[in-house]
Amino acid sequence: MASKTAGGNAAFHNFHNDFAHIQDPNERRRLALAEIDKAPFGWYHVRAIVVAGIGFFTDAYDIFAINFVTSMLGIVYWQDTNKGSIPSSADTAIKVATSGGTVLGQVGFGWLADVVGRKRMYGLELILIIFATLAQALASDSPGISIVGVIIFWRVLMGIGIGGDYPLSSIITSEFATTKWRGAMMGAVFAMQGIGQFVAAIIALICAVGFKKSLETAATASACTGVCQLAVDKMWRVIIGFGAVPGCVALYFRLTIPETPRYTFDVARDSEKAVADVEAYKSGQPEGNPDEVTRAAALQDSRQRLETPKASWGDFWRHYGKWKNGKILIGTAGSWFFLDVAFYGLGLNNSIILQTIGFSKGSDVYQIFRRSAIGNLILVCAGSIPGYWITVATVDTLGRKPIQLVGFILLTIFFIVIGFAYHKLSEGGLLALYVLCQLFFNFGPNATTFIVPGECFPTRYRSTSHGISAASGKVGAIIAQTVFGPLRTKGNVTASNPAPWLNHIMQIFALFMLCGVFTTLLIPETKRKTLEELAGEVPGTPNYDPSTAIPYSAPAEGAQAGVQIHLRLPRFAQFDCAPAEVSAVSAVSSTPLRRRANAISASNFSRALNGCKYRLNLGAPCVWVRRGQASFYHSSSPTAMPSPLTRPAAFLSFAILLVALGARPSLAHGGHTDKIPEDAAVSPDPLDSRLWVHILLMVLAYGLLFPTGMVLGLVHSRWHVPVQIVGTVVAVPAYFLGHKHKGRQFRHPNIHASFADSLVLMTIVQVAIGIGLKLHLEEKKGFIGRIFGSKSGRFGRRTIVIVHSLLGKLMPIVAWTQMVFGGIVALGFCRGDHTGQCAAHFIMGSAFIAYGIVMTILLLVGQAWLRRSGRSQEFFDSCVIAVWGCVNTFTEHRWGGPWVKNDLQHTSMGIVWWCAGLLGIWLSRSRKGSPRRNILPGLVIFLTGWGMSAHPQSLPISAMVHTIFGYTLMGAGGARIIEICFLLKDSRGGSEPSSFQHLPPFLLYASGFLFMSATEEQMEILAQNEITHVSYILILFSIAFLLYLFVNVLLTLYASYAWPDDETNGVAAVRNGGPSGGVASGAGEADGRRQSRLLSSAVRPEMAPRTGSGWHGRKASVLSQAAPYRDGEGSTTNIPLSNGVARLPRHRVTDSQQVRDAEEFELEGLISEEEDEDGDAHPKINGKTPPVKGDGNV
Repeated sequence: MASKTAGGNAAFHNFHNDFAHIQDPNERRRLALAEIDKAPFGWYHVRAIVVAGIGFFTDAYDIFAINFVTSMLGIVYWQDTNKGSIPSSADTAIKVATSGGTVLGQVGFGWLADVVGRKRMYGLELILIIFATLAQALASDSPGISIVGVIIFWRVLMGIGIGGDYPLSSIITSEFATTKWRGAMMGAVFAMQGIGQFVAAIIALICAVGFKKSLETAATASACTGVCQLAVDKMWRVIIGFGAVPGCVALYFRLTIPETPRYTFDVARDSEKAVADVEAYKSGQPEGNPDEVTRAAALQDSRQRLETPKASWGDFWRHYGKWKNGKILIGTAGSWFFLDVAFYGLGLNNSIILQTIGFSKGSDVYQIFRRSAIGNLILVCAGSIPGYWITVATVDTLGRKPIQLVGFILLTIFFIVIGFAYHKLSEGGLLALYVLCQLFFNFGPNATTFIVPGECFPTRYRSTSHGISAASGKVGAIIAQTVFGPLRTKGNVTASNPAPWLNHIMQIFALFMLCGVFTTLLIPETKRKTLEELAGEVPGTPNYDPSTAIPYSAPAEGAQAGVQIHLRLPRFAQFDCAPAEVSAVSAVSSTPLRRRANAISASNFSRALNGCKYRLNLGAPCVWVRRGQASFYHSSSPTAMPSPLTRPAAFLSFAILLVALGARPSLAHGGHTDKIPEDAAVSPDPLDSRLWVHILLMVLAYGLLFPTGMVLGLVHSRWHVPVQIVGTVVAVPAYFLGHKHKGRQFRHPNIHASFADSLVLMTIVQVAIGIGLKLHLEEKKGFIGRIFGSKSGRFGRRTIVIVHSLLGKLMPIVAWTQMVFGGIVALGFCRGDHTGQCAAHFIMGSAFIAYGIVMTILLLVGQAWLRRSGRSQEFFDSCVIAVWGCVNTFTEHRWGGPWVKNDLQHTSMGIVWWCAGLLGIWLSRSRKGSPRRNILPGLVIFLTGWGMSAHPQSLPISAMVHTIFGYTLMGAGGARIIEICFLLKDSRGGSEPSSFQHLPPFLLYASGFLFMSATEEQMEILAQNEITHVSYILILFSIAFLLYLFVNVLLTLYASYAWPDDETNGVAAVRNGGPSGGVASGAGEADGRRQSRLLSSAVRPEMAPRTGSGWHGRKASVLSQAAPYRDGEGSTTNIPLSNGVARLPRHRVTDSQQVRDAEEFELEGLISEEEDEDGDAHPKINGKTPPVKGDGNV
């Protein structure tokens, strides 16, 4: 047995030299750390809990005690100026100062603990807390500096110390804890916060009782002078100063605790010292004392041979640049942020709860302080303390992730109930919900957000990552104290209702808790896993990452000539590879060739990768990988390459959670009606700059970004979710600006305000579902993958996909409606007698624009759908016109009443529409052969324009605008008639659209804008401001040009994704049914394109499932491949692939069966690749999986 180290205790076995005979430092490290992981729970674990927990006791005591102290400071320092009450600004500044300092301490000490070591920093933060606490207790006012400034200064320093205690106590506890009880140990450390809050209330109660006689001399705080004021001055100093006592007790143990062996191994890379420290800790010694000669030799060897990567800024960004690592940091930081906003925000309302249970008032100052202390004791004991210790008892059984997830879900429900039923809840019901919130805060995310960051990160960055996560939480606390605190008093504050906006605050907190549910899905379950396993260092585990753990891999299979190879190159790998006689290599690398597949010759392969820090030497028969991985996939066993997760999505996924901020109940830009005349809807003030910014940002988000995201979703682009996230991030500040503006004021409620909640809810649900589906696609075997992997989960996934699709397509329509409502409210239109006219103009104008958009879609990309239906476009136009005419006939006039003004003209237009519509349906009824075109829809549009051009108006400018509107509509109808009669050919292949064919849809756009802008109220404004009809109409045509441009851009974007292989004709190819294939023109050309499309999909066995990135999502490329093709005469030939896509020879296809199959495929658009139970994927044609040959080809 090895000899004992100096200072050892005979009661503990000393393993100091048990691993000295092991030469390999990696094996020595594994065995030493296993001693910690498998050790039974003992007194040294209890000692670690107490030493680390005293720090959290002190932290919670100091933070909680300030709630008692601020009311006392008001009596002492604001007795003459503010009747014994501290100003709200001073109260907020003192409380926020601690959180601000905490953010600095969490990030700073977290980083230093990873750089200089846990032991060197542990204790320094406690010294800072003790010193700043005592300094606060001795602070006083002076002519040169106010008491507020002094206290803020010392509380910032104290906050820095408190912040440093978060990562240090968490990391030291987790790195010394046994795997079986690590969660309980960390939970017990964190549960000392509850004890600290309890003791703070006890000390406040003791002080009140101790100074009872002095306090009883004053009935109220404003009357507390003389001996009462002196007693209160002593009380707050005693309460603050007592916070330093527990810290002084724990200081010695913190300064003498040994360095954690994991840090010594992985960062200091001193294996001998780390082994000694393991046993020193178990035997109660400050540190291990290895033989220095042996240590020096081993130190040099370990630094060369230890396999764990060395910490550096470059390695830090590389590590978290990978989605599987970065998403964990986003999950921990985001969860802590959303939690603390609601946790600290709820704490601001303790006074209301105390008032509910009858502990907010008293007959004198003594009773006020006494009852306040007792009330806080009740609240702490009822909810907080039980929640902490339930977590300690269950966290290693239930797991961290389920506790956090269920906690966030229940808190969402509780806050929804409080927020929406606040004014209907009884006092007992409100108290019960408050206690439940406190219980599930602490038996939920408040504890687990502290535990998980101390476990799930690698040793070299564990403290820094924990500090970043904790700092995110304190940023949320600052937001709660500075933003939501003042918002509580928004509205009419009364003695019986001191927080009129509290119910809305609770609703906002519910959305923060809902966002916490989604961030929780990003974190891993850490229960019963070693820290090395969670860091990805243990082979055979789900988190295993060979690029950070294994120095050398076994030789990979050599590449053979003529075999298709997909090569995925790791970051900063060094390897030797010899693909024998391979003529071309396509590589996807991380630096200069990022996300791009470039074909290069084997001789240039090494030179092309020099900038990527790869080394390739031709001549070796196999592949050796160092700190990386090279994966080979052969065409005989097609394997789907991992879809490249967009690294910006890591940032965007966190940014999307800010959407919750936009879901508070809308007040539609105001609610102050004092400046609005009685007979008006808006005040005469101009729109201020904030409101203009609000309008521009909303147009950017809902007018540009969300429609673009919808198109990207239709083509399954990987940019669909990121674009919608960006749109949401733009919309959130715009939403807040709409409520914070000055200038013009609006009456409430109004239609813009009422509709805003629906739009925000749609946005939240749409983006949340998109993120969930994105996570499911990228985490097949993770938490979400297990949910959606079951049969019921797959059904639910299909349902969610349908909901996501419907919301995405409805978003532009709903957003357009909301923007129209915004314009109506901003100008005070459509009130009283003008409502009916407004509705008619805005609905009909929007209908004309929608009709133009549909015509544009059919013109550019909809011809294949029309061919599939067998009908002409005019058949569907006539159906819509007939239905709309029937509606218009019976709604334009109130039947049974007198005919007024233009009722007869409007009603006769409706009659013309349904009569002409029925005739158009009859003329285009045939589905045999070529579809029959007719001019009836164009003629109806022409007649409608003629009628509107002669529409009588009261104002001259209104008559001119209506005339130009009528002429524009006549132009659209006439252009449509000319197009059908002289330009179109009813051939199956269609033709490339001419410039003239863009005229009818554009004129419909312009007609819609003209009609929407021709109401009486708008015309009155133009007349009052002496604006001519020419200027007005040119502006409206300019808007129509921009909208037509945007629609064309979206359709071109759709075509480029839907038919990415067409390199020449763009939208024209889409219009003709697919990409150009180089076949003969005419009907055979269209069929050949479809045939080419079918074959190019069928002969690509490497095609990965469409996981949000379209056909561009493959990181692999093809070395060489040929596709078999049977021509019309029955002969078979091999068609060479160009970049993996088959191109047919230039000849006419004569095999009718192939033509019909290709046409059916193209018209249906059914090429789906759904995963089977085993996770394999093959292309499906017309909903059926084709047979797969032995070589993997279809």
